[in-house]
Amino acid sequence: MLQYAMLSLLDDNQGFVNAMKMSRLATKGVRLKLFLFFFVSLFLLIISLFVFFVGVFVAFPIVSLARTYIYRVLRNQMKDMEQSCSLLPSTS
Repeated sequence: MLQYAMLSLLDDNQGFVNAMKMSRLATKGVRLKLFLFFFVSLFLLIISLFVFFVGVFVAFPIVSLARTYIYRVLRNQMKDMEQSCSLLPSTS
């Protein structure tokens, strides 16, 4: 899933291709959960439209913050994995 590439591009100030690679690697293993999150948030936004459009002003920021929170958690997991890999002894 490349949905976090734009956030990675803005956050880490890296190139577009590297941001796409980071997004792909960060979502590996949790893609089903992210897919379900997408549908739950889409459902929430659609339901909020039926509440006289006022619900969108509440639902959209909540979904955006949740998406950003997920990105931060995935990014921290990636950094932890990089640190643990750098602590391993080299086999050369």
